[in-house]
Amino acid sequence: MRLFTSSVRALILAGLLAFAGVPEEARAGYALSSNGQLLAPGGRLLMPSESYAATVFYDADAATFLANAGIPNTSAVMYAGTAYETTGAVIHQAIHRFVVEAKACGGWDTKQVIYPFVGGTDTAHRLNLKNPVVSNAAFALTYVGGTLSHSGRGMAANGTSQWADTNWSPNANVTQATGISACLYGTGPVTPTDKYAFGSYHDSSRGLFIGPHNSTSGGVVFYGAYGAQPGTASTTAHRCVMLTRQGGTPNSVLYPYSNGVLMGSGTPTATAHAVPPTPNVTIGVLNLSSGEKYGYYEGFIGYLDLGTAMPVAIAWPMYVAVHTLQTTLKRQHA
Repeated sequence: MRLFTSSVRALILAGLLAFAGVPEEARAGYALSSNGQLLAPGGRLLMPSESYAATVFYDADAATFLANAGIPNTSAVMYAGTAYETTGAVIHQAIHRFVVEAKACGGWDTKQVIYPFVGGTDTAHRLNLKNPVVSNAAFALTYVGGTLSHSGRGMAANGTSQWADTNWSPNANVTQATGISACLYGTGPVTPTDKYAFGSYHDSSRGLFIGPHNSTSGGVVFYGAYGAQPGTASTTAHRCVMLTRQGGTPNSVLYPYSNGVLMGSGTPTATAHAVPPTPNVTIGVLNLSSGEKYGYYEGFIGYLDLGTAMPVAIAWPMYVAVHTLQTTLKRQHA
Protein backbone atom coordinates (compact mmCIF):
# COMPACT_ATOMS: atom_id res chain seq x y z
CA MET A 1 0.00 0.00 0.00
CA ARG A 2 1.35 3.44 -0.96
CA LEU A 3 1.34 5.79 2.04
CA PHE A 4 2.01 8.96 0.02
CA THR A 5 1.53 10.00 -3.57
CA SER A 6 4.63 10.84 -5.59
CA SER A 7 3.85 14.56 -5.34
CA VAL A 8 3.58 14.40 -1.54
CA ARG A 9 6.82 12.38 -1.35
CA ALA A 10 8.49 15.09 -3.41
CA LEU A 11 7.21 17.78 -1.02
CA ILE A 12 8.53 15.85 1.99
CA LEU A 13 11.95 15.33 0.37
CA ALA A 14 12.20 19.01 -0.58
CA GLY A 15 11.24 20.06 2.94
CA LEU A 16 13.74 17.69 4.55
CA LEU A 17 16.56 18.86 2.28
CA ALA A 18 15.81 22.52 2.96
CA PHE A 19 15.49 21.91 6.69
CA ALA A 20 18.73 19.89 6.83
CA GLY A 21 20.70 22.86 5.53
CA VAL A 22 19.62 25.12 8.39
CA PRO A 23 21.85 25.27 11.50
CA GLU A 24 20.49 23.44 14.52
CA GLU A 25 19.86 26.57 16.61
CA ALA A 26 17.78 28.15 13.87
CA ARG A 27 15.56 25.05 13.69
CA ALA A 28 14.33 25.43 17.27
CA GLY A 29 10.55 25.15 17.48
CA TYR A 30 10.12 24.27 13.81
CA ALA A 31 8.90 20.93 12.43
CA LEU A 32 7.79 19.28 9.23
CA SER A 33 4.14 18.33 8.73
CA SER A 34 3.17 14.95 7.32
CA ASN A 35 3.05 16.38 3.81
CA GLY A 36 6.45 18.04 4.05
CA GLN A 37 5.37 21.61 4.78
CA LEU A 38 7.19 23.58 7.45
CA LEU A 39 5.39 24.36 10.70
CA ALA A 40 6.39 27.42 12.72
CA PRO A 41 6.51 27.33 16.55
CA GLY A 42 3.00 26.74 17.87
CA GLY A 43 2.07 24.74 14.80
CA ARG A 44 1.30 27.62 12.42
CA LEU A 45 1.56 26.37 8.85
CA LEU A 46 3.87 28.46 6.72
CA MET A 47 2.19 29.57 3.53
CA PRO A 48 3.70 28.52 0.17
CA SER A 49 4.75 32.11 -0.45
CA GLU A 50 6.77 32.18 2.77
CA SER A 51 10.34 30.96 2.83
CA TYR A 52 12.12 29.52 5.84
CA ALA A 53 14.95 32.05 5.53
CA ALA A 54 12.50 34.95 5.57
CA THR A 55 10.85 33.63 8.72
CA VAL A 56 13.85 32.59 10.84
CA PHE A 57 17.07 34.58 10.82
CA TYR A 58 20.36 32.87 11.63
CA ASP A 59 23.98 33.97 11.76
CA ALA A 60 26.90 32.13 13.34
CA ASP A 61 28.42 35.32 14.83
CA ALA A 62 25.07 36.16 16.42
CA ALA A 63 24.81 32.63 17.83
CA THR A 64 28.25 32.91 19.45
CA PHE A 65 27.38 36.24 21.03
CA LEU A 66 24.06 34.99 22.40
CA ALA A 67 25.66 31.86 23.86
CA ASN A 68 28.45 33.85 25.53
CA ALA A 69 25.94 36.41 26.83
CA GLY A 70 23.96 33.61 28.48
CA ILE A 71 20.62 34.60 26.99
CA PRO A 72 18.28 31.58 26.87
CA ASN A 73 16.51 30.80 23.62
CA THR A 74 13.21 30.02 25.34
CA SER A 75 9.72 31.40 25.73
CA ALA A 76 10.33 32.25 29.40
CA VAL A 77 9.36 35.87 30.11
CA MET A 78 12.14 38.38 30.73
CA TYR A 79 11.71 41.85 32.30
CA ALA A 80 8.21 40.85 33.45
CA GLY A 81 5.88 43.71 34.28
CA THR A 82 7.95 46.33 32.48
CA ALA A 83 7.43 48.10 29.16
CA TYR A 84 10.24 45.92 27.75
CA GLU A 85 8.75 42.53 28.65
CA THR A 86 9.89 39.94 26.13
CA THR A 87 11.37 36.45 25.86
CA GLY A 88 14.81 35.09 25.21
CA ALA A 89 13.58 33.64 21.94
CA VAL A 90 12.52 37.10 20.74
CA ILE A 91 15.93 38.53 21.69
CA HIS A 92 17.65 35.70 19.82
CA GLN A 93 15.74 36.42 16.64
CA ALA A 94 16.29 40.19 17.04
CA ILE A 95 20.07 39.75 17.25
CA HIS A 96 20.20 37.19 14.44
CA ARG A 97 18.16 39.50 12.21
CA PHE A 98 20.29 42.54 13.07
CA VAL A 99 23.54 40.77 12.19
CA VAL A 100 22.10 39.37 8.95
CA GLU A 101 20.88 42.82 7.90
CA ALA A 102 24.05 44.65 9.02
CA LYS A 103 26.14 42.24 6.98
CA ALA A 104 23.83 42.50 3.98
CA CYS A 105 24.15 46.30 3.80
CA GLY A 106 27.91 46.32 4.46
CA GLY A 107 27.73 48.12 7.80
CA TRP A 108 29.00 45.11 9.74
CA ASP A 109 32.40 45.22 8.06
CA THR A 110 32.99 48.86 9.03
CA LYS A 111 32.39 48.22 12.73
CA GLN A 112 35.00 47.11 15.24
CA VAL A 113 32.74 47.44 18.26
CA ILE A 114 28.99 46.78 18.61
CA TYR A 115 27.24 46.80 21.97
CA PRO A 116 23.55 45.84 21.52
CA PHE A 117 22.87 45.90 25.31
CA VAL A 118 20.57 42.90 25.40
CA GLY A 119 20.10 40.36 28.19
CA GLY A 120 19.68 42.83 31.05
CA THR A 121 22.82 41.80 32.98
CA ASP A 122 26.27 43.30 33.44
CA THR A 123 27.79 40.15 31.91
CA ALA A 124 25.66 40.30 28.75
CA HIS A 125 25.95 44.07 28.33
CA ARG A 126 29.73 44.18 28.51
CA LEU A 127 30.23 41.95 25.46
CA ASN A 128 31.20 43.22 22.01
CA LEU A 129 29.00 41.53 19.40
CA LYS A 130 31.93 41.56 16.98
CA ASN A 131 34.17 39.58 19.37
CA PRO A 132 32.15 38.41 22.39
CA VAL A 133 34.84 37.39 24.84
CA VAL A 134 35.79 39.07 28.10
CA SER A 135 39.10 40.79 27.40
CA ASN A 136 40.34 44.32 26.85
CA ALA A 137 41.67 43.31 23.44
CA ALA A 138 38.14 42.24 22.42
CA PHE A 139 36.78 45.60 23.67
CA ALA A 140 34.67 44.08 26.43
CA LEU A 141 33.43 46.83 28.74
CA THR A 142 35.20 47.56 32.01
CA TYR A 143 32.80 49.01 34.59
CA VAL A 144 34.06 51.78 36.84
CA GLY A 145 32.41 53.27 39.93
CA GLY A 146 30.22 50.37 41.00
CA THR A 147 27.31 48.50 39.45
CA LEU A 148 25.68 50.28 36.52
CA SER A 149 21.96 49.87 35.78
CA HIS A 150 21.14 46.97 33.47
CA SER A 151 17.60 46.22 32.28
CA GLY A 152 15.44 45.60 29.24
CA ARG A 153 15.88 49.28 28.43
CA GLY A 154 19.64 48.89 28.02
CA MET A 155 22.46 50.17 30.21
CA ALA A 156 22.86 53.38 32.22
CA ALA A 157 25.44 54.92 34.53
CA ASN A 158 24.35 56.98 37.53
CA GLY A 159 25.25 60.36 36.03
CA THR A 160 27.67 61.31 38.80
CA SER A 161 30.50 58.83 39.27
CA GLN A 162 30.11 55.81 37.00
CA TRP A 163 31.13 54.89 33.50
CA ALA A 164 32.06 51.94 31.28
CA ASP A 165 35.42 51.88 29.51
CA THR A 166 35.21 50.35 26.02
CA ASN A 167 38.98 49.77 25.92
CA TRP A 168 38.71 51.12 22.34
CA SER A 169 40.99 54.04 21.53
CA PRO A 170 40.22 55.83 18.25
CA ASN A 171 43.91 56.65 17.78
CA ALA A 172 44.88 52.99 18.08
CA ASN A 173 42.14 51.59 15.83
CA VAL A 174 41.27 54.13 13.11
CA THR A 175 43.21 56.77 11.17
CA GLN A 176 42.61 59.89 9.15
CA ALA A 177 42.72 57.69 6.07
CA THR A 178 40.13 55.16 7.27
CA GLY A 179 37.78 57.76 8.71
CA ILE A 180 35.60 57.02 11.70
CA SER A 181 31.96 56.20 12.46
CA ALA A 182 29.74 55.80 15.49
CA CYS A 183 26.08 55.10 16.14
CA LEU A 184 24.30 55.72 19.43
CA TYR A 185 20.73 54.66 20.19
CA GLY A 186 19.74 56.46 23.36
CA THR A 187 16.66 55.26 25.20
CA GLY A 188 16.61 58.24 27.61
CA PRO A 189 15.72 60.14 29.68
CA VAL A 190 18.32 62.86 30.32
CA THR A 191 18.14 66.33 31.84
CA PRO A 192 19.55 68.62 29.10
CA THR A 193 22.86 69.93 30.46
CA ASP A 194 26.38 69.49 29.14
CA LYS A 195 26.37 65.67 29.22
CA TYR A 196 27.85 63.04 26.94
CA ALA A 197 26.53 59.53 26.31
CA PHE A 198 30.03 58.47 25.27
CA GLY A 199 33.25 60.07 24.19
CA SER A 200 36.99 60.42 23.77
CA TYR A 201 38.39 63.95 23.79
CA HIS A 202 41.83 65.44 23.21
CA ASP A 203 40.99 68.95 22.01
CA SER A 204 38.47 70.79 19.82
CA SER A 205 39.76 69.13 16.65
CA ARG A 206 40.43 65.71 18.14
CA GLY A 207 37.32 64.21 19.68
CA LEU A 208 34.65 61.58 19.17
CA PHE A 209 31.47 62.02 21.20
CA ILE A 210 27.69 62.37 21.17
CA GLY A 211 25.44 64.23 23.58
CA PRO A 212 21.95 63.47 22.20
CA HIS A 213 20.19 65.99 24.48
CA ASN A 214 22.90 68.49 25.40
CA SER A 215 23.08 72.04 26.86
CA THR A 216 20.66 73.97 29.07
CA SER A 217 18.84 76.01 26.44
CA GLY A 218 16.19 73.62 25.22
CA GLY A 219 18.54 70.86 24.21
CA VAL A 220 20.56 70.11 21.09
CA VAL A 221 22.27 67.11 19.56
CA PHE A 222 25.94 67.93 20.19
CA TYR A 223 28.52 65.73 18.52
CA GLY A 224 32.08 65.49 17.34
CA ALA A 225 34.04 63.26 15.01
CA TYR A 226 37.47 64.93 15.07
CA GLY A 227 35.75 68.34 15.36
CA ALA A 228 32.91 69.48 17.64
CA GLN A 229 29.66 70.61 16.05
CA PRO A 230 26.11 71.34 17.25
CA GLY A 231 23.35 69.50 15.45
CA THR A 232 19.60 69.91 15.36
CA ALA A 233 17.39 70.95 18.26
CA SER A 234 16.69 68.07 20.61
CA THR A 235 13.65 67.53 22.82
CA THR A 236 14.69 64.07 24.04
CA ALA A 237 17.70 61.80 24.41
CA HIS A 238 15.55 58.94 23.11
CA ARG A 239 16.93 59.00 19.57
CA CYS A 240 19.44 57.44 17.19
CA VAL A 241 22.46 59.60 16.33
CA MET A 242 24.87 58.33 13.68
CA LEU A 243 28.15 59.90 12.58
CA THR A 244 30.42 58.94 9.71
CA ARG A 245 33.53 61.00 9.04
CA GLN A 246 34.89 60.00 5.66
CA GLY A 247 38.58 59.24 5.28
CA GLY A 248 40.87 61.99 4.05
CA THR A 249 43.91 64.06 5.00
CA PRO A 250 43.72 66.79 6.15
CA ASN A 251 40.11 67.44 5.04
CA SER A 252 37.09 65.14 4.95
CA VAL A 253 33.32 65.30 5.15
CA LEU A 254 31.38 64.47 8.31
CA TYR A 255 27.84 63.19 7.77
CA PRO A 256 25.66 63.43 10.93
CA TYR A 257 22.24 61.75 11.14
CA SER A 258 19.47 61.92 13.73
CA ASN A 259 16.86 59.15 13.45
CA GLY A 260 18.13 58.45 9.97
CA VAL A 261 17.80 62.04 8.73
CA LEU A 262 20.84 64.14 7.85
CA MET A 263 21.27 66.95 10.37
CA GLY A 264 22.23 70.53 9.59
CA SER A 265 22.07 72.08 6.16
CA GLY A 266 21.84 68.77 4.37
CA THR A 267 24.98 69.61 2.37
CA PRO A 268 27.98 68.75 4.58
CA THR A 269 31.29 70.22 3.44
CA ALA A 270 34.84 68.99 3.93
CA THR A 271 36.54 70.39 7.02
CA ALA A 272 40.04 70.11 8.40
CA HIS A 273 40.68 67.64 11.18
CA ALA A 274 43.60 66.30 13.13
CA VAL A 275 44.41 62.69 13.96
CA PRO A 276 41.93 60.64 16.05
CA PRO A 277 41.95 61.18 19.83
CA THR A 278 43.99 58.87 22.05
CA PRO A 279 41.79 58.31 25.16
CA ASN A 280 39.64 55.21 25.25
CA VAL A 281 35.98 55.86 24.47
CA THR A 282 34.01 55.75 27.71
CA ILE A 283 30.24 55.29 28.01
CA GLY A 284 28.39 57.52 30.44
CA VAL A 285 30.93 60.35 30.40
CA LEU A 286 33.48 62.11 28.19
CA ASN A 287 37.03 60.77 28.65
CA LEU A 288 39.57 63.61 28.51
CA SER A 289 43.22 63.26 27.52
CA SER A 290 44.18 64.42 31.01
CA GLY A 291 42.46 61.35 32.45
CA GLU A 292 39.71 63.47 33.96
CA LYS A 293 36.04 62.80 33.17
CA TYR A 294 33.52 65.41 32.06
CA GLY A 295 29.76 65.57 31.48
CA TYR A 296 28.41 62.55 33.35
CA TYR A 297 25.36 61.09 31.60
CA GLU A 298 22.49 59.28 33.34
CA GLY A 299 20.41 58.21 30.34
CA PHE A 300 19.88 54.63 29.23
CA ILE A 301 21.65 53.48 26.08
CA GLY A 302 20.22 50.73 23.90
CA TYR A 303 23.00 50.44 21.33
CA LEU A 304 26.47 51.75 20.50
CA ASP A 305 28.86 50.96 17.68
CA LEU A 306 32.29 52.27 16.71
CA GLY A 307 34.50 51.74 13.69
CA THR A 308 35.83 53.10 10.42
CA ALA A 309 33.86 55.37 8.11
CA MET A 310 30.73 54.00 6.45
CA PRO A 311 30.00 54.83 2.83
CA VAL A 312 27.08 57.27 2.79
CA ALA A 313 24.94 54.73 0.92
CA ILE A 314 25.17 52.41 3.94
CA ALA A 315 23.98 54.96 6.51
CA TRP A 316 20.25 54.54 5.90
CA PRO A 317 20.08 50.70 5.74
CA MET A 318 22.34 50.48 8.79
CA TYR A 319 20.05 52.86 10.67
CA VAL A 320 17.06 50.72 9.63
CA ALA A 321 18.80 47.60 10.96
CA VAL A 322 19.56 49.28 14.30
CA HIS A 323 16.07 50.77 14.58
CA THR A 324 14.44 47.44 13.74
CA LEU A 325 16.48 45.82 16.52
CA GLN A 326 15.36 48.45 19.02
CA THR A 327 11.74 48.22 17.85
CA THR A 328 11.72 44.45 18.37
CA LEU A 329 13.07 45.05 21.88
CA LYS A 330 10.26 47.63 22.52
CA ARG A 331 12.64 50.53 23.05
CA GLN A 332 12.30 52.39 19.74
CA HIS A 333 12.26 56.18 19.48
CA ALA A 334 9.04 58.00 18.57
